[in-house]
Amino acid sequence: RHDRAVRRLRSDLKRAVAPEQADPRRLAQILEEAKALGLPEQDQAGAHSLLVAIDGVQRACAEGDAQHIRGAVEVASSLGLAGHQECKRAQQLVALLDLNAACIEHRSIATLEAALATAKKAGLEPADTKDAEDLLEQLRPLRDARRQDDLQTVVALVKEAGICGMEAWPEFGEALEHAQNLVVAELSETCRAPSIAKLEQVAQLARDAQLDE
Repeated sequence: RHDRAVRRLRSDLKRAVAPEQADPRRLAQILEEAKALGLPEQDQAGAHSLLVAIDGVQRACAEGDAQHIRGAVEVASSLGLAGHQECKRAQQLVALLDLNAACIEHRSIATLEAALATAKKAGLEPADTKDAEDLLEQLRPLRDARRQDDLQTVVALVKEAGICGMEAWPEFGEALEHAQNLVVAELSETCRAPSIAKLEQVAQLARDAQLDE
């Protein structure tokens, strides 16, 4: 009877260690049975390694640290678990954490675009990416402002971006500098053939562009 139980357990172990279908609860149950039946440790090693790797991914996700999650997923993937549901869920969580970081760290519009693309590729729900997409829609005109030469348009974009609290983005500084250069050129031109109305208009544009007095 013991021999039959061992043979059955070895058969169960072979099925349980198919990486992408590995069920941590089933693995734990089989390992308990293996221990009770005195199965050699080398026969349990594969299942134990998978269980530890999956548990590591779950713990890293619970901690919510993107770097730790990446490390846990890398370990699990080395055991053939890359397609496992826990690894997929972990990769989605990493993509969401990276997307949130791109939104609040203000590194660049390109960084935000890349994080959003990765998040969509990872299968994040539209509800999870909506805020980032909305932010990107607000930021893109600011980046485009550097390629425009119409003074009023550029200053209006910079002013709007300032009202929306986008000063921390590097593209805001670049657009602001471009707007100020345009205003300085316009001021020089206006002062050569001045009119009160034109001077008042350009002076207002200079204030909107935060030009130094």
